[in-house]
Amino acid sequence: MPAIEFLNRKLSLLTAIVFILATSLAGCASPASILGKKSTAMALSDAKVALTKAEEMKAATYAPLEADKAKEALARAEAVWNKWIAVSSSTDSTGDPKRDERIKEDAIYAMLYARIAQAKSKQARVIKQIDKTEKSRQKHETLKNKLQLEQAQTEAVIARQQKLEAERQTAEMRALQESKAKQEAELRALKETKAKQEAELRALKETKAKEEAQKRALEETKAKEKAMQETLAKEEARKKALQEKILAEQAREKAQKKTLEETKAKEAALKGKQEADDARDIALLEAKTAKQNLQNMENKLSMLSSEFAKVKEEKRGLVVTLSDILFDVDKASLQEGAVKNLDYLANILKDYKDRKILIEGHTDSSGAEEHNQALSEERAFAVMGYLMSHGLDAKMMEAKGFGESKPVTTNDTTIGRQQNRRVDIVILNPETTS
Repeated sequence: MPAIEFLNRKLSLLTAIVFILATSLAGCASPASILGKKSTAMALSDAKVALTKAEEMKAATYAPLEADKAKEALARAEAVWNKWIAVSSSTDSTGDPKRDERIKEDAIYAMLYARIAQAKSKQARVIKQIDKTEKSRQKHETLKNKLQLEQAQTEAVIARQQKLEAERQTAEMRALQESKAKQEAELRALKETKAKQEAELRALKETKAKEEAQKRALEETKAKEKAMQETLAKEEARKKALQEKILAEQAREKAQKKTLEETKAKEAALKGKQEADDARDIALLEAKTAKQNLQNMENKLSMLSSEFAKVKEEKRGLVVTLSDILFDVDKASLQEGAVKNLDYLANILKDYKDRKILIEGHTDSSGAEEHNQALSEERAFAVMGYLMSHGLDAKMMEAKGFGESKPVTTNDTTIGRQQNRRVDIVILNPETTS
């Protein structure tokens, strides 16, 4: 019959509506876009009304599957709602958008399945009514027209919903693309700014390092020039005094020459023998004294901390090797803990003022060669300055820096690099000193 066919089409249409809305929800469409501005409580109320109406229309008999699904969806929504109500009554809880979305989603399913159940129940009653009487054809036609109108309205709602959904997705995609493009542009600008800042910082550091190196070189040149001038002045004074002494001696010798020549022949033999004996005795005494002094010095130096210094004898004299714990890391400043040993070393050296002292600074191969050379020189002069401040004569001391050029062992290990970072204090032998 035409009316029954129309009811079947309407039921299929309502089922399609449920499928489309369910797909929209699965595709992350917001329930708020379907319910408009309805609150969560209103959504639950609408679902309950729809289910109550379906039960009144005997949906349990005519559409049991849809009625059960509507009840299940409404039960899920009410469970989340009641749980939230219980929590919010005992705590200062605020709204949760995800919770509201979940409640509204189940409420939509409950309402739609309830309406399908209503439609199926209505269809069943209409079919039953049509079966009972053929005389109400006019009424059926009216009902048909009404159902056709409802179908048209439903189709219009579906078309409008599909259009709104397509427009929403297009707008979201466009906004997402614009946001992504903006973020990428900002990220590129940030990287460019960071690279520029890093380049400027490197250039600034290189300029500063060059300026410091030039400053140190200038100061060293000035110090060397000053020392050279002082040395030249002293040498000139010494030469002048020597010349005056020679002239006076020549005059005196000339006056005494006659007298000396008379006794010179007689005394020559005796004097030669005496001088030879004296020279032999002096040489033996000096050798014995030098050996004793060397032994005494070694004994005193052996009292230094083995961690702080090591003593060895070389051809040029005794070498006291100071470890790198004497200084702060990568600096020429003396550590407070090393002062006690330096004081002891200074007191020993005071007893051997006739010995010249070489102070040699060394580094490992870590870092730039120019930096290592400057650091070795600064450390050598730091030790020399400290010894001068404790009474040692600057004229008897000389400080040099050798950088990384004279390692005592490999620089490939931590222990080797530590042994290469040192300051050698060389107490020259008397013959080397002269």
